[in-house]
Order: sequence, then structure tokens, then C-alpha cells
Amino acid sequence: MKDLQTPISPEEWLSKHLCPTENGVTFQKIMQVISEYQSLLGYPDKEHRDRDSRDYFLALIAEAIEALDTTNWKPWKRYKDEPSRAHLAEELADIFFFLNGLRAMWDITPAQLEQAIIDKVRENMRRINAGYNHQR
Repeated sequence: MKDLQTPISPEEWLSKHLCPTENGVTFQKIMQVISEYQSLLGYPDKEHRDRDSRDYFLALIAEAIEALDTTNWKPWKRYKDEPSRAHLAEELADIFFFLNGLRAMWDITPAQLEQAIIDKVRENMRRINAGYNHQR
């Protein structure tokens, strides 16, 4: 873990690193801020990338299950309350932290991931235009 020379509150740290633009905070900026935060903890460890990749992927699965459990997905169970969107958002943020760690561990820049997402949207739109849909 890297030493912080002077303790800083989370609010101060975020306001220093996450400067919103007119259109909000960019996807790339969010990834960079998470990487800076993770580097304070000594993550990711590129020397042990293979081992750590496995751990990060397992953590993604665990967090995805936690996210699923925040929803009322079980058709055989009667739920008393509506799902908590705040809790689901928290679990999705956890997923994003591990995803971003994998991105950084494998030296994929925020711009490269953003481009990969844009390319995937384009590919999926081509599939939709060719007749693909989610119905079985």
C-alpha cells in the first residue's frame, strides 16, 4: 500500500481527481480515478498478473452474484420489499472496480476500453439490423 503523505478525506480526494465537464464526468476519467485510487492500495500487481487475473475474475463473479441477490429474481420466492436500486448500484460499482483493475493490469488504456465498447455496440447494431433479437 502506498503511503499518503497527508491524510485526505474521500470528498477532498474525489473533488481533486473527479472534475466534471459540462456534460458530466467522462467514462475515461472515471476509469483513471479508480486506477489512481487502486494504486494507493498497491493494485494491480502486474508482476503477478496471471494469478491476480484469476482472483479479479472470481471477484467479478462474486460481485455479480451479490448484485443479482439485490434483485427479486427468484420466481419461486415471495418478496416482501421492492429491490433496492441504491444497493444494486453499489454492487455494480464493485463490479466496475474489479473490471477496471483487470483493464489496468493488462495495460488496456481507458481509451482502448471505451473504443472496444463502441465497437461492440456497432457490432450488436449490425446484428440487430440483420434480424437478431433477444426473444427466444
